[in-house]
Amino acid sequence: MKMCAAAWCLLLGFGFYAYWSVVYWAWTDIGVYAVTAPLLAFGFGLRYLALVDDDAPTVE
Repeated sequence: MKMCAAAWCLLLGFGFYAYWSVVYWAWTDIGVYAVTAPLLAFGFGLRYLALVDDDAPTVE
């Protein structure tokens, strides 16, 4: 489930940036970065969490 959410966040992030930049020709618009950066951060973060082994010993 985490990998699916990560994939959607990454797809939405890259897709939004590409769409907005092509349509409005604003490749360096700070507003686009404000939307894209959190989506990409959550996407890569969730992907990392999905790939981490759950076999790690817990500290008690």
